[in-house]
Amino acid sequence: MATKKTAKNIPGIYLRGKTYWFTHGSGKRRLQVSLDTTDYVVAVQRSQAILDNPLLNATDGFKAELDKFADNQVKFGIWTENSRKTKYSVLFMFGEDLGLPQLLNIKTAQIQKWYDQQVKRIKVVTVNAYMTTIKSLFNWAIEERKMFRNPADDVKLNQTTGAVRERFCTFEERDEIILKAPNLDLQFVLYCGFFAGYRKNEIIQSRPDWFDMSLKHVHVKTTETFTAKDKEERTIPMADEFYKFLKKYGKHSPFMLEPDIPHGKGTCRYDFRRPFEKYMKEIGYEWVTPHLMRHTFASLLAIKGVSLYKIAAWLGDTLATTEKHYAHLLPTDPDIEHLNGANSKKWKPKKGKN
Repeated sequence: MATKKTAKNIPGIYLRGKTYWFTHGSGKRRLQVSLDTTDYVVAVQRSQAILDNPLLNATDGFKAELDKFADNQVKFGIWTENSRKTKYSVLFMFGEDLGLPQLLNIKTAQIQKWYDQQVKRIKVVTVNAYMTTIKSLFNWAIEERKMFRNPADDVKLNQTTGAVRERFCTFEERDEIILKAPNLDLQFVLYCGFFAGYRKNEIIQSRPDWFDMSLKHVHVKTTETFTAKDKEERTIPMADEFYKFLKKYGKHSPFMLEPDIPHGKGTCRYDFRRPFEKYMKEIGYEWVTPHLMRHTFASLLAIKGVSLYKIAAWLGDTLATTEKHYAHLLPTDPDIEHLNGANSKKWKPKKGKN
């Protein structure tokens, strides 16, 4: 139970655990705000600042503040409309995981816990990029005088390296994951990731005309609700197994996945994250993420000796990026051994880790 200590000059300051809070207002408008300090003098100063500046009351909920922030970023050219969709989705996921609290009440410890959970299932470099976006949200709130300090500044981030990506599903693991999927919608998600290298939002935004059954091609196209990354549309050959599945799954309009869910303004149309993660946990593949399916798609192709030029085109990545991540998986060519002299020892390449 929270203990309460009231200041003589500013009623409403009290201790909750070791942190000072401030309650003020009346009736239904009565608010409780964390002062984010263990120092009583600082608590008095911040309470007075709230009384002097109503904006620090942070009466709007997380989503309302997020909408204002996103509008601001687009208005001043910091985000494009396309980046707004992806960054908004990350920030809303963050807020939802924390219970959609008021910005002013989010603590460093909460963000640190969230960060530590994410790095267990997503690449460190990706979560660190998420943190950059999260910090920008709090920095905006400080500029708008809605917060005192940025609680994300003190979060300890894991160091990233430039090492090649090594973990991916084997052919057997990929096939097991698809086979055990409990429904066709989830199988569609898996096929798009494992057999076409689709990014998460590409799966969500996929349209029926992206799947050409006559030519056996899979496409990524710009639509009124989606812009391909770097505006690069692409075409991927449709594997026979994917073709057989699509004949059974059928085409749905206007979206292939969950077609009845509309595309809301500033929000992700649909997010399969929770059923996806629940399923992976049930079958013991917690480490598999939507992005790892894309990585598996490229890795298995490289192992089979497919040209990195083709892989890069099918992924929609540059050749340099593809070489960095997948060149180590290419099979060795025995013709190179003709460089050896008669008495030279045969060189053996190191095997890539799985």
